Amino acid sequence: MTSAVPDADPAAVHLSPTWVRSPREKLELPQADYAALVGVSKLTIYNWESGRTRPAAKQLAAWGSVKALGKREAWRRLEEMG
Repeated sequence: MTSAVPDADPAAVHLSPTWVRSPREKLELPQADYAALVGVSKLTIYNWESGRTRPAAKQLAAWGSVKALGKREAWRRLEEMG
């Protein structure tokens, strides 16, 4: 799995619910914490993971940067967020 997300139209990027959920599970984060890192609501993460909605271009870029984080870095950022 690559860490880069193309700067393409979000509709052109194939995002299956599993592909969205997998990085969160790898980091062992609940949806609420993962949502905080991405800068979206918990409901947004739920909708992406259930296939109900797809990220907009700005959200896709934010998700791509969080997707590339390691577990320690993700938890460190969450601690800094308070």
